[in-house]
Amino acid sequence: MRHAPLLMNDLYFPELTGKEEGRVTATIRLRENHDIFKGHFPGNPILPGVCLIQIIKELMGEALKKQLQLTEAGNIKYLAFINPHVNNTLNIEIQYKTNEEGEFSCNSRVFDENRNYCSFRGAFKVHPEGLGSRRGVRS
Repeated sequence: MRHAPLLMNDLYFPELTGKEEGRVTATIRLRENHDIFKGHFPGNPILPGVCLIQIIKELMGEALKKQLQLTEAGNIKYLAFINPHVNNTLNIEIQYKTNEEGEFSCNSRVFDENRNYCSFRGAFKVHPEGLGSRRGVRS
């Protein structure tokens, strides 16, 4: 079954694989021929790091059924390049807590069976423009 994409005109196809209080897990499949890879970089495609943070935000928002906005990027480590022709299926694990102001602090990682690609520690709040769910993640 094909899943509706979330980011940048179908850059990835997500599937939530686990959701419990304080924890979200998902698997995504990158679309190898997406236009972003033509420019980043021609002949040597690499997923831009900022896209990983956006994907984490969107998956967490989908699991919480809230539109989120990044408020803090406390620690981001890019540990390995993601070439969509070599490793186009990735796992994402997000652990989060909510504070008194309703902000969500999270620790997350992007990985596959061979390595960790990114770790992110930061915070999100509910976007003031909308509380609704984004489209298309299979739960």
